[in-house]
Amino acid sequence: MPGLSDGCKKAYDLILQLRFGEAQTILREEKETDPESIFPYYLENYKDFLELLITEDLNSHDRYKSEFENRIEFVKSSERNSPYYLFILSEMYLQSSFVNIKFNDNWKALFLFYTSYKYTQKNRERYPEFESNNKLAGVLNVILGMVPQNFNWIMKVAGMKGDVSLGIQQLERYYKFTRQSEFPEIEAAIILAFTYLQTNNREPSALEFLQSLSPVPFENSLFRFTYALSLNKAGKNYRVIPLLEDYRQPENEIPFLFLDFLYGEAKLNRLDKDANIPLEKFAAEFKGMHYIKTCWHKLGWYYLLNGEEEKYQKCLHMVEKAGKMLVDADKQAIYEASSGRKPNLVLLKARLLFDGGYFGMAGTLLLENHDPDLFETGLDKLEYLYRLARVYHMSGEKMKAEKYYQIVLDKGREVPAYFASNSALQLGRVYEENDKPGEAVDYYKLALQLSRGSYWNSIVLEARSALNRLE
Repeated sequence: MPGLSDGCKKAYDLILQLRFGEAQTILREEKETDPESIFPYYLENYKDFLELLITEDLNSHDRYKSEFENRIEFVKSSERNSPYYLFILSEMYLQSSFVNIKFNDNWKALFLFYTSYKYTQKNRERYPEFESNNKLAGVLNVILGMVPQNFNWIMKVAGMKGDVSLGIQQLERYYKFTRQSEFPEIEAAIILAFTYLQTNNREPSALEFLQSLSPVPFENSLFRFTYALSLNKAGKNYRVIPLLEDYRQPENEIPFLFLDFLYGEAKLNRLDKDANIPLEKFAAEFKGMHYIKTCWHKLGWYYLLNGEEEKYQKCLHMVEKAGKMLVDADKQAIYEASSGRKPNLVLLKARLLFDGGYFGMAGTLLLENHDPDLFETGLDKLEYLYRLARVYHMSGEKMKAEKYYQIVLDKGREVPAYFASNSALQLGRVYEENDKPGEAVDYYKLALQLSRGSYWNSIVLEARSALNRLE
């Protein structure tokens, strides 16, 4: 079985540019030219997979489910004596697994994931020199290596195991391979960058890696989105804004509204007076499920900070009404919006400035408002200490950070908020950074014990990833 034809290579590039209509035209022609080829079916599945991740359109999801089964049947009826056969089956099953996670069908996703894992293992046994195996083996290793401990029984029953460090090595190897292969380098770069973002595994940061590319392909919307996320995580909000403010997607791409959400979030973190515009665009035009509550929550903050109480209350209503409560950010949004607790303006500004990486400004604001009488509730006082600890940590004042994290732990263990559990996680990082792995392990385990509330998934994943590194 030969590899990608010139037409399929062109369609692959168009898919990664989100030019799905043009890609579909080429794939239709490829099916007519070579009716036995499985690559057009593989790329059609990839196109639909990306579209569902970006749009979260329910109607497209229903159509995808039947088309996926037809494509799988076609691939299974093709020539089997090729490393591409099991590789393509495995990737299609993995893509469908991610789609089912997105649409909250987790048991179906688990079955599809397991199928992908078994096909990948079998292909690696049959064709150990087939470099593209590293793409799927790497992704699977990273995901399985980050599974929370309370789900390990599923892995044991299914005979699956993972290793985050090995997975990263495999993805790095695959990226290097794509630079001289028929598979697109930009796709491998995006996958590797997202892996760095998720694992925090003492590997090069996602931003370091993306900046090392030459040339940096900012004309690609997927890449620009990945780069903006990496800047955001690195606390470089001031670079996110110019990266997105003048960018306009070409008309032949599908709309990628998460770019508007990221832009609005970045402007809100800087406390810009027009931060509402891109956020309102996302809220009005995005028809998916995720980050809708988060967007309305942030719009509520914007109006509260600008003294528009009526609009703030409307946004709180929309947090409860719109979207789904599946990702951590949306869970936190509904938790805060339905708590009846109006954010303290000082703490809210400090939180936003911190999220944007404006640590000096956040710290100054907090220290200027050190009077406990400014905070009406015990939770506000606890949050003040937590925000101060975070600012000290990110400003490099680790001794002060350690002191305040410990105070938050002592005062907040029984409080139904994430302040104590994340303080334990951050103390683990402090001790790991100071080459004290024993103490770090203790605090990472404490973070797992204390994990509760809306950021439970994120804290557990980070703590488990850290323990996998150290134990």
